[in-house]
This record gives sequence, C-alpha cells and structure tokens, in this order.
Amino acid sequence: MTAPRWVRRGPGVVGEGYAIMVPRGWVQIPGRLRPEMAFDAVVDQLGSVLGGEVPSEFAQRVGSGLIEARTADAAGSVLDSFVTAGPLPGTGTTASVVVSVVPVTPRSSDDLDRLLIGRVARGATALGVGGEPAVVWDESLGHGPPRASSGRVVRRRTALSRVTGRLDRLASATLTVLEDSEGDPAPSIPREDHEAVADALVGLFDAMLTTVRWLDAEGRVITGR
Repeated sequence: MTAPRWVRRGPGVVGEGYAIMVPRGWVQIPGRLRPEMAFDAVVDQLGSVLGGEVPSEFAQRVGSGLIEARTADAAGSVLDSFVTAGPLPGTGTTASVVVSVVPVTPRSSDDLDRLLIGRVARGATALGVGGEPAVVWDESLGHGPPRASSGRVVRRRTALSRVTGRLDRLASATLTVLEDSEGDPAPSIPREDHEAVADALVGLFDAMLTTVRWLDAEGRVITGR
C-alpha cells in the first residue's frame, strides 16, 4: 500500500476529491461513470464480497438500479454510493450512503459558515469532517416510513460539510436504512432488534464521517498539520 502524500491547508489549496474508509462487505458504486462501466466495477466488487460468481438475477437487479440511478442524477451531482452487498444476514436490512456535491452561489467563507449554523439552529449537530465545519441531522420520515423501490425506509441521516478551499459547493453524505422487501424471506429478529440494527448503522455512518479526508487535484491529503 502506497503511503499517503500530504499538503498543508492554506491559500490556494483546494479540495477536488475525498477519501473515506468503508466497512468490509460494502460495495462502492461510482457516480460519474457510464452505467455499463459502473456495472463492471460493482460486479467485480460483489464477486470478491460474496466469494464467488454473482448470481445472474442479482447482477440484473444491480444493472437496472444503476441505469435508474444514472437517469435520476441528470445533473451529475452524485460522486459515489456505498451499499451493503445485499441484506445484513438474518435481518432483512440493507443500507446505503450517497455522497454528493451541493452547488452553492459563490459567497464568502463567513456566509457558508452561517448557512451551516442555520442548520444547527434547526436541530442539526455541529461536527468536523476532514478538518472542515459540518453538520449532521436525522431526517423526518413523516407520519409513516416511506417506501423505496427495494424496501421500506426506516432511517435517514444526512451530513453537510464545507470542502477545503471551495466557496462554490458543499458536500453531502446521506445514509438510508431499508427493511429490504427482497431480502431474507423471514427475518427472525423482533422489532426492537430491527431498531437496534438501524441505530448501529447510524453509529457506523457517524464513524465513517470521521475518516473523511479532502484531497487536492494531485490526490494529496489536505491537512492542517
């Protein structure tokens, strides 16, 4: 493994990318590749995670999902998605984390900070992501858990962060936890254990945020040290 290269945060240093640690058993779906290229990348990862050949019906579901996701992201704002390789064993629960660019009108650094502070005033929690100010909050699911194409949404949590040196964008990461309608045929755990699984996935998401590092155009890790 190549040792990371570093660059000190300062004038002219701009975040062009990011790095994040992803749990074992999760699959990365590149957001800015053509669906067929993303499909090949996902199937290669699934083969490693599942320890063998990917079932054809599973591969078909993945391909259809990629085409739908690409169509929905007409603006190309999604950088990556990270998904569990099927339901977590014995739970019927799946999860995804979608990392996106949020364009904003160019403004001062203070204005961007005030935007984040406004989120805190509405109940978000302040934190740091990659050494930059950020906030995180749980999204309301309304009067009843909404349904997605692959299951019922039981938890959604979003983080919004500044990106080093950028005044024209923020970065967001959203966790969605689903009870998978096509997963284990008869999950044997009680409702309170489903909630415990969702709580654990929220904790995992928050831990993932602590591993984010912003990268410059040369792929160097931007640091304040």
